[in-house]
Amino acid sequence: MTVPANTPLETYEGDIAVAFGSQTKNVKLSVTVAVPNYSINSDSITFSTAARNATIIKTFNLQNTGNSILTNVRLANNVDSKFRFNVTTSQPFDLGPGATKALAMQAFIPFDTPIGSTTGGALSVLANQQNFTSAYNIIFDVESKLLIESLDIFVDGDKDSDVDNGNDMDLGNVDAEEKSDYKTVEFTLPLDSQVGTYPLKVHVDGTDENDVLHEQDWTVYIKVKRDSHDILIERASVFPETLSCSRTATMDVKITNLGNRNEDEARLRITNDDLGIDVNDGLIELDEDPDSSGNSYSVSRFISLPADFKAGTYPILVRAFYEDTILLKQQTIELKVEDCKKGGAQEEEPEEQGAAVIVQQGPSEPKGEVIPTLTGIEPDVTTEQPLVQSPMFIALVLGNLVVVGGIIALAAKFLVFAPK
Repeated sequence: MTVPANTPLETYEGDIAVAFGSQTKNVKLSVTVAVPNYSINSDSITFSTAARNATIIKTFNLQNTGNSILTNVRLANNVDSKFRFNVTTSQPFDLGPGATKALAMQAFIPFDTPIGSTTGGALSVLANQQNFTSAYNIIFDVESKLLIESLDIFVDGDKDSDVDNGNDMDLGNVDAEEKSDYKTVEFTLPLDSQVGTYPLKVHVDGTDENDVLHEQDWTVYIKVKRDSHDILIERASVFPETLSCSRTATMDVKITNLGNRNEDEARLRITNDDLGIDVNDGLIELDEDPDSSGNSYSVSRFISLPADFKAGTYPILVRAFYEDTILLKQQTIELKVEDCKKGGAQEEEPEEQGAAVIVQQGPSEPKGEVIPTLTGIEPDVTTEQPLVQSPMFIALVLGNLVVVGGIIALAAKFLVFAPK
């Protein structure tokens, strides 16, 4: 059927006679005249692989999504020559409305192709109708052989698996025969960490037997919170820890408020009956702001013992209370007393200290780096050496994480897979 060029755009109906043998039958025919539409399916063509220095074969279905035939369909491309891209399907060809054509193509993935998606160029489709042309991006999606398979968070020993997906650590080599390996790194959060959500970025990279880089990144979002009552015994020490001919030592104790509220009735008890130590300081005010000078409280005591004091190990009990009587933390430090060895070199006696004296200092800020006791934290549920000595693939599992005023631990597990 030939439709004249100037035929109005509408639907035409009529009867046609169909003769077969000695019989004739009338059949209704409907013809719609419309503006020709020339189009093909819009998409990109992606070569996904974890292998480099290899040729990848792919089939892509080209479809005519218009209402008119495309004739003399030809293909052209401007893909970077290093990918050796080629369409092996014979051309030219015709493509009717709704019809598809399977295009067989191949490409070479060189060593210098980066991890992730790289656009290498475009494949153009041309046809005779109205100088029809369309193009597809040719994308090379190279997967890393080094994968973070999962990441587990541990808070006070309890696992929280709801993780969305630092420090550098040398992961060393993983041989082809080894199916897995674990690596762990620990670091400490500062005491003045503010309440909030913090991104912990985990980056893993390594080179394979061809000196090709493989890497992957994850981000873990950690929510830092503070308990209502949390008083840390930040420092409890005695110096020197062992007394012999010299019978004088200094004891230092410092407590710090890690809670989310002010403490108006904190109490500090330090006791040892044998040493005559009985510190009982109450109504201590501790500010909840870690940047405030009133966030901590310190006590120092000079311990002076007589020369004939009995040798032994003396535990000194340090306890911190809130609301005056509710025990929150306790810790024991030890002072060791030894007999002075006569006939040997005598230790130089210090200046006369007089009677035992407690020197109580006002609130002070933390000094230097400390390793505090863990406070509550909720995860919000995210060197270069060859990692392989054979053409094997690697994946990584990270786990064990602990936070605020505490130690964070990352444990890494490697999984090794055979190449495809």
